[in-house]
Order: sequence, then C-alpha cells, then structure tokens
Amino acid sequence: MRIFICLSLLSFLILCEPRDVGSETYIRKIRLKRLNVFDKELEHENNFIYKTANRLHIVTRERVIRRELLVREGEPFDSMALYESAKNIRALPFIGEVYMDIKNAPGDSVDVDVTTEDLWTTVVGISGEGGGGRYVVSLYADEKNIAGLGMAVETTLKFASDDDNGFSIHAYDNRFLGTRLFTDVWCKDFTFDEQLKLFVSYPFYKIDTRWSFSCSFNRLKLRKRLFHDGKEFFRYRRDITSFLLKGIRAFGKFNRIEPYLQYVYNDNDYGIELMDNPYNVLIPEDEVLSGPGLGFKIYTLSFATARYLDEFGTTEDLNKHLTFDINTTWSGPTFKGDYEAALLEIKSGFLQEPIANVYTGFKNIYSCYCNGSTSERIINKMETAFYFKPSTYHLLAVRYLSVFAWQQQPDYQLVLGGNNGLRGYSDRYFDGCKLALFNFEYRLFTPIEIFTVGLGAVAFFDAGYVWDDHERVKIDDLRSDFGLGLRFGLTKSSTARTVRLDMAWSSDMSDWYISFGTGNLFELARFK
Repeated sequence: MRIFICLSLLSFLILCEPRDVGSETYIRKIRLKRLNVFDKELEHENNFIYKTANRLHIVTRERVIRRELLVREGEPFDSMALYESAKNIRALPFIGEVYMDIKNAPGDSVDVDVTTEDLWTTVVGISGEGGGGRYVVSLYADEKNIAGLGMAVETTLKFASDDDNGFSIHAYDNRFLGTRLFTDVWCKDFTFDEQLKLFVSYPFYKIDTRWSFSCSFNRLKLRKRLFHDGKEFFRYRRDITSFLLKGIRAFGKFNRIEPYLQYVYNDNDYGIELMDNPYNVLIPEDEVLSGPGLGFKIYTLSFATARYLDEFGTTEDLNKHLTFDINTTWSGPTFKGDYEAALLEIKSGFLQEPIANVYTGFKNIYSCYCNGSTSERIINKMETAFYFKPSTYHLLAVRYLSVFAWQQQPDYQLVLGGNNGLRGYSDRYFDGCKLALFNFEYRLFTPIEIFTVGLGAVAFFDAGYVWDDHERVKIDDLRSDFGLGLRFGLTKSSTARTVRLDMAWSSDMSDWYISFGTGNLFELARFK
C-alpha cells in the first residue's frame, strides 16, 4: 500500500510538470563580455584608484564563464536553461552581476550576449567581529579567484578576547579540474578546536540533472566549554571523527521527488581536561554511531530574484520552494557501531513571496534517536522570517528562532547573548536547553555610495531567553534589548557584501554593548 501511494504521488508530480513547447529557434552565436571590477565606474569617472585596481586584478577567464552556460551554439534556444545559466554564474563568489541580451539573427536563430562583472577578489587586511564583551580580531589574506581560474584560498590568523586564538586555511574550487565536482578543504588550529574537513560533491547544477553525490570527512578536536551567566565553569575534551556518503536520484523538475541513500559514521571520544573536577560527571561516554540510511525529499521549486533584501542593490537569487524531507539511519553492532538506535530526522520548510514585496521563510528540523519503544536526544529547531518592502530602500525584517531539546546528553547546552541574537547582553549570558529568540529590524538602504561602498542604517529590537530542562517556558521570562546600527554595503567585494556596526541597550539591565561583524544577524539565505 505504501509503495502504491508513493508511485501514485510520483506519477502525479511528473504529470504536473510544465512541458516545453517545441521551438524552431536556434542559438547562432554566444558572445561573452567580461568586465573588470571597476569598468562601469570608469565610464563615469576617470579615477586613478579604479584604474590601478583594474590593472592589478586578473579578469575571470572566458572558459570559466562558458563552462557555467547550459546552452550551446547550434542548439535550440531554451529560456529556462539561459535563466539557470545566469543564476549559476551569479552564484560564483567572484562574479557580481550578470546580464544576458537576446538578439534576433538572420533566419530562425538568435544571438546571446552575456556580460559579467568581476568582484574584487584579492584581500589582505584586518577585520573584527564581536558583541556582548567578546571580540575577535582577524588578520587575513584571501584570493577568491586565483589567476582568474575560479579557485579560492583563504587564510586567517585569529585573536580573540577569550583566548580562542589560532590559524586557519580554507581552499575550494567550484569546478575541480574543469569537472562538475565541487571540492572544499578546510584546516584550522585554534585554542579550543582543531579541525580537518574535506568535502566533495556533484551537485544538481540544473533543473534537468538527475543524480547528485556527496562525500565528506571531518576530524574535529574540541576543548568544549560550558557556561553559566556568561562565564565558563567547566571544560573537557571531545574528539569527533565523522564520515558521510550520500547519493540522490531526482524525479521531476519543478515538482520533484528525490529519494536518497546515505552511510553515516560518527565516532565520539571524550576525555578529561580538568582533573578532580566535580563537573567531570557531565562528560558523556564514548560512542560510535555507524550505519546506512535512506530518505526522500518532496518539494516544489521556482526561481525569482530581488534586490535590497540582505544586500546593497546586487541581484539576490531566491529559490522559492515548499519542502518536506524525512530520513532514517540505523546504527548498531552489525555496522561496527556501539550505539544501537534508529536516527530519525524530519525537515520541512518554504520560501515564498505570497504577495508583491512580501517574503516569508520557514524551516523546521525534528530529530531523535529511537531505541525500541523509547526516544531520546530529541531536538526540534524552528526558524521563520518575514520580510516586507514598503519601498525600494526600506525593509522590515522579522525573525523567530526556537530550539527545544529533551532527554539530551548531560553536556548539552544552548547559549544566548552578544553576537548570537541578544545584542544588548554579554556573550553567552543565558544558558539552558530550550531557546526562544525574536529579532526585529527596520533596514534603511540608501542610494549613497562612497567609492562603491553603500551606506545604510538599521533600528532593531531583540527579545529572547533560554530555559533549563526543568523550567516552564514563560513569556514573562523573555529579556529584550533595542538599538541602532550602521550598514556598509561592499558592492565590489567577494569576501563580505555587508558590514554591520550596532549599539544595543538592554531593557532591564541598563547596560549597552557594541556588536559588529560581516553579514546580517539573520538573512533569507538561510531558507533558500
């Protein structure tokens, strides 16, 4: 019966697919124009700085752009494939805007002119981030487009006020050796965590792609810290070795079903750092989770673009969708795992524009470990956002986040305060296992640019709290803050598109804190 229902649903989705009507129009020629970073600015102003920067920058090579095109000369014209091509090119971290112009050609053909704008990709400097009394200063040297070939290397030397200092290097390539493989290598050595992460994937690069694969390996050594009232009261060691192999088969285009198989391996080794500490009883037992899993994802998909949501005027791609995803992984001695359970995960979400200039996002993840008739390590994480644009440069953005956990390991902890949501309180001031957070922002973008840096401002209000396992969730417990901030849009940068600087006052403690960093506190990108 279940198989019959799944097959019926699959047939319905496929039959509902929009069909392309046959066309006799062919693509005669595809012409590429690759603009340097400041070519457009130089059309209006003969600026020495812009000229010098253009000379130093290596423009993205033509083959790097052409390999993202899903249309070819001599093939039938496909408007959807052309739209996806522009979307794929914009997704490259070193490309800003993409323009496509279709021109009639003799006979039954058209010419396609593709124009791309490079972003500035070579960055050496100093940056800061922090809030709630915890601050981080980083020295970094990044190149997001080595020799115009599309490969990237990022290096960072970090100094933190809580002594979490260290060094990291991150390298990735969207098209490894010219293939469709995305590769990512990340190494870091900080005071409280060391990590080696490897990731390789063959993604769904167009709507017609039928297969996707991914493989990841992660080696992480943590000196995990627990906090109370913003102060560390205990720490211990946790070494994690994990491996994930996943294969997905897609059926349908804009209405899709994606069944998938995966294999999960997760080895957790715990150790004592503080000898004879009474809190050592909180350290969990060593465990290995290992086994196969299967799941399926059902979703509808459509494409759209917008401006002045999370960035300063650049095109923002929105993958509007409705999604439901469920998977189960079995761990036990048969698969060399010493923790015997079925791991259940259910995801749902959407990103929509129900009416013009109104955007809503929702995401919910429920997970638990099922052992016989009992369940443990239950977590439900829900996040939703509401964006309203009354005019081009004005935006009301609202976000709600909740994380509720039950029957967790003794060391499980959620923290709130500072740069992670409550900007008017000290870092990690609230702790527990049930969290609720509201963020309200009125963002003002302006058309003012100084040397391609956009200027903006924000007024905000935050409210949230974290409860212990034995406490009831009550609205009266919520703590709040309010404040004002500045926003700087780095319209030509591939490293950070937005820089924020906020000043927040807590409503009940009469304290104030400065919160700053790159990116917004929350964005619609989390729901894409």
